[in-house]
Amino acid sequence: MTYAALAQMVGFLALSVGALSFQFKDQKKLFIVWTCSDLIWVIHYLMISAITPALTVSVAAVRTALVIFVMPQAKTPVIGAALFCSTALCILAAEGQIRDYLPILTSFIFSAALYYNTHYGISRGLIGIGKLIWLIIGVLFVSYAEITASLIGILSLLIGVYRHKFMKVFESHSN
Repeated sequence: MTYAALAQMVGFLALSVGALSFQFKDQKKLFIVWTCSDLIWVIHYLMISAITPALTVSVAAVRTALVIFVMPQAKTPVIGAALFCSTALCILAAEGQIRDYLPILTSFIFSAALYYNTHYGISRGLIGIGKLIWLIIGVLFVSYAEITASLIGILSLLIGVYRHKFMKVFESHSN
């Protein structure tokens, strides 16, 4: 097995864990699984020399753990500090290509999703937009795992929203 194939396999492991996250209606469970997935993605990105995605996802994992589990009362300053760190690290590590700066945009989007973690519709909508941008990042960094993960994440998100929101409507009409 080649190193490149191993790197993609690590990405596909992250994909598998991440795809499960959207099936949890409970927001805390979603963010636990999502953080685990993020840590695996960091390894994948480092293996394919995608430095700015690795940096932003590292900061995102710490940010999520702090906001959801350690310091929920301090989510605004934690999110602000994480945004500053992600932006600064990406700018310092960027090699001048647009792909190096796209992770900054996802940092802002996923930070907003985290900030609104108790608002199902807002949080899930922002996650969907963020997944679309990660799809573009996957294409630009030639990460087959990210391309696949983003597509599956978008589909899983849509299925989860359908199950959690629209199935309620059908159940209430059948009673």
